[in-house]
Amino acid sequence: MKHPTRYLLFVGIAAIWFGTPPLFAREYCSLRVEVVAPNGKRPEAQVEVREKDGRRTEKEQAPGHDLTFCDLGILPVTVIVGQKDCEVVVSDVYLRWGEPYTLKVVYDQENCMDERPLPPQPLCETLLRVNSQDTKWVKGATVKFDGRTLGTIANG
Repeated sequence: MKHPTRYLLFVGIAAIWFGTPPLFAREYCSLRVEVVAPNGKRPEAQVEVREKDGRRTEKEQAPGHDLTFCDLGILPVTVIVGQKDCEVVVSDVYLRWGEPYTLKVVYDQENCMDERPLPPQPLCETLLRVNSQDTKWVKGATVKFDGRTLGTIANG
């Protein structure tokens, strides 16, 4: 070999460059999500981040801990906290390179019970007021429907 020094220098630089990625490429997390209950406690919660290109990242928040989302880019994202049919959606969360953003979401899990109480009976009431020809209310009036009229009201 004519130039062993150049060869060794090249191999040394390549080993440093490719052998130590933590020095050159730290993982950057542009979004931190903090889920809080109305009482101030930090509940367990499912958090999903949706990017504009359709990519989704889901994580589960452990009680008392924040979630970090890395490798999101700089386009606005949508953050969804909770389960389907009982979720908090925050749209257009803007991200900037080099400036991590903390999003605090208040999520009330207690309002998302699986067994919700049934509404009280009756579900529907109708108030009919009867007035005389001189437009005065008739106190204690009784309204009766025949079968034909009642069927029209129920179906119509």
